[in-house]
This record gives sequence, structure tokens and C-alpha cells, in this order.
Amino acid sequence: MIGDAGTERFLLEISGNKSLIIIGANPSTADEKKTDRTVTMGMAIADKYGYDGLVFLNLYPQRTRDPKELHTESNKSLHERNLEVIKSVIEKAYNPMGFWRMATLCCLVPISSAICMRL
Repeated sequence: MIGDAGTERFLLEISGNKSLIIIGANPSTADEKKTDRTVTMGMAIADKYGYDGLVFLNLYPQRTRDPKELHTESNKSLHERNLEVIKSVIEKAYNPMGFWRMATLCCLVPISSAICMRL
């Protein structure tokens, strides 16, 4: 996990040989030791499509169970760091030979209506 466990999370990774990248609105309270409904649903989606790992990213890194509690104005430093982490994950997923190791990008906004596309 990258971020302050209490207030923000930029990345949550569940290691595997083939990982699904999931982008949510904002991070849940889950971490490497404690799952929650979001992680459980993500694992079910990954399993359904043949993935054994997950990489959770978010549009905004502030951790909260209730999106209504999100900052009313974006914190510029949090936003910029979040974009750096997203860029790093996508760059690592891309193989210069033209193949994707993490071949599916899954956007969960909301998680119940997941839209997955093959890259």
C-alpha cells in the first residue's frame, strides 16, 4: 500500500502473476491485511476474468467510507502524487514489445456497474 493508512491511499496491490488494474472513485478503508466489500468484489471480478492479482488505484486518494466526506476542493499535492502513482502503474504494466502484462483495465464507478475493457 502506498499512502498514509489513515487519510489517503494511492495504491493497494494484491500480488499475482496476472493482475487486474481497478480504478475507483476514492479509496476504501481496506489495506493489505484487511479487506472490505470493495476489495472482495474486485477479487471476484478478477477471478471471473482469470486474474490472480489486483492493483487498486483511485481518481482521488482521500480515504473515506462515505464519498460525501471527500474534500470539497482538490488538494493539489495529493492530486499530483496520485497522478504520478497512476502513471507509474500504467508504465509498469506496459511492455515495450507492445504487449500488456496487466491486460485489463477495470473502472469501478460505482463498483456495482463495473466496466471492463481489454487493452
